[in-house]
Amino acid sequence: MKYIVVKTINNNVVLAKEPDSGEEAVLMAKGIAFGKRQGDYVEDDGIKHQIFKLWPDTKQVNNITYDKKLLQKTVMEICELAQKKSGVNANEIYQPLLDHISFSIDRMMFNLPMDDPFQSETYVLYAKEYEIAKEAVDHLEKKMNLSFGKAEIGFIALHLNSAIRKRPISISLNHVQLYNKISNAIYKEFGEHPENEFAMKVFLMSIAEQLKINEANISVSMPWKEIVFNHASESYILALHIAELVKNELKMELNSDSIGFITNDIEKLRQIYK
Repeated sequence: MKYIVVKTINNNVVLAKEPDSGEEAVLMAKGIAFGKRQGDYVEDDGIKHQIFKLWPDTKQVNNITYDKKLLQKTVMEICELAQKKSGVNANEIYQPLLDHISFSIDRMMFNLPMDDPFQSETYVLYAKEYEIAKEAVDHLEKKMNLSFGKAEIGFIALHLNSAIRKRPISISLNHVQLYNKISNAIYKEFGEHPENEFAMKVFLMSIAEQLKINEANISVSMPWKEIVFNHASESYILALHIAELVKNELKMELNSDSIGFITNDIEKLRQIYK
């Protein structure tokens, strides 16, 4: 649906009206107001802009104020911390992080929750980035006197991984979404048991290593794969399902050797869970 801009509040928030009814609403989406002027159109297309529509109501708005210059200074300090600990270029990551954190604060103002459904996968896959992000959020909270919550750690970790790997953040997000689907497939097969959490982490790290090997075109053979396929048929079927998820999410074809290693890892999990 299209809306007509009445007034831009900041890059992420606009006051707009519906063309037909003329009814006004506050719209929020990351970067929605960038380059927009009164009379321009913004659109909720569900892809580039997934708009949160907030009908004007003082009960919806928190009384949050913050110093924008202090935020800019604090974000630069976080970027310098990331550069020191990971080698990422502080200047390159500064603007994406500033935009993201500004959007997070805007959401706080309107009581919109910041949920990260891929928190555990991000923690496992991007452990180094996650630890840096944890320090970053602690620093943010102390400097800005705001509570960002645990989800923010995962989001900042994704930004850091994107910068370190020099790839769009959407690709880093695709990876954690894939591992979330893999986790769900394992839990569906064996059930979710907190006492086996460490085994699950090891399994996901093993999958990640297998994908890195495949991505780098390194040839690693598994001479006994046929034996594994025959003697662990249930695990083999699940490994084929995971290979299909990898193909659909990352457009990556896994060969029979990779599937053999994954089958072996699933079989170990099967014995641990049972």
